[in-house]
Amino acid sequence: MPLRRTDALLLAMIALCAAVVALCAPDAGAAPPPLDDDPAPAATTDAPADDGAANAPATGSLAPVASTTRPAPTRVDTTGWTSGIVRGDIQLAVSILDRIQSITVEVVEARSAIGADGAVKLPTRLIATVERGRGTPTFELRDVPFSEHPYVVLVRSPGLNGSRTIVTINAQQPLHEDLVLAITPGVALSLLARDQEMIPYTGLDIALQPLGEPAGRPPRAGRTDNFGSLVLPDMLAGEYELRATQGGALVCDPERVVVQPGNRAAVPGQAHKLIIERGVPVDVTVVDRSGRPIEAVKVTATATDRLKLTVREAASDAGGVARLPLLQGGTWHLTVTLEGFHLWDRQITVTPFQDPIALEARLVPIRR
Repeated sequence: MPLRRTDALLLAMIALCAAVVALCAPDAGAAPPPLDDDPAPAATTDAPADDGAANAPATGSLAPVASTTRPAPTRVDTTGWTSGIVRGDIQLAVSILDRIQSITVEVVEARSAIGADGAVKLPTRLIATVERGRGTPTFELRDVPFSEHPYVVLVRSPGLNGSRTIVTINAQQPLHEDLVLAITPGVALSLLARDQEMIPYTGLDIALQPLGEPAGRPPRAGRTDNFGSLVLPDMLAGEYELRATQGGALVCDPERVVVQPGNRAAVPGQAHKLIIERGVPVDVTVVDRSGRPIEAVKVTATATDRLKLTVREAASDAGGVARLPLLQGGTWHLTVTLEGFHLWDRQITVTPFQDPIALEARLVPIRR
């Protein structure tokens, strides 16, 4: 029976698939390749290597690869040096960049000009001008003589604060190359003048005179306002002598004020309170009818021209003198009381800056 067309096509496709499978299958009669018991030969070292491979590890090596590091700075050999070198950086506060006129660095030997034998020999002093450019200013001073005394390294700039540091320069330490100095602005100094009762001292003339180092600081002066205060901006660091006067007369003993330097981040203020006892001293000598001094007698002074009750008291000493240190300007009522004697009293008027007042209180015994 003849095949139908569809059956013939189906048989042809089956035959084609069988042929393809036969071609792809391995030859069943072929022997497997022989196993080589010998390991692969090592790579020869005579082969040329490309650039950068000379120091590379061999293929298959388990050794770690060394990383490239920055070499350590070379240590300066100072053997045989007969003098020293000082170098470093100068840090500048941003707020003073437009105020810098010049910069100088000094290296000063920290010793007296008069030796132990009385001979005069000035300390070594080296000065170098620092040129400003881009970035942080740097400095270097060479040929610093060796010394058994330390050296002070300082920076100066007119109208600004300069820092300082101390170094030793000798055969063992001839080189200092990592110093850091700084230039900073001055600080605002607030002065508060008060009397013994914390009342503001107005119209007070205050003068500040620089003492010692740093040199080149200008004196400052001003007058207290209605609140008894005076603000002096841009005060340079260091010690000052403070003098307070009114009407040309010194109203208190001179004081010493130390102004601390500011820093690069901020400009802190400083305050100093000046207590000035206001008034005129009054001495009352207490005696009996014959003029002999009486000890341990109470003397009282009461202010009569103010709303606030103000009383000062004192007792007579062996010489009969009772000292009322300072009575402020105004009207005062003085009383002297002692059992067995009549009351002694006086009214006095005190004016500022007048001469001390001396009174005699002659007590009269009470008749019984």
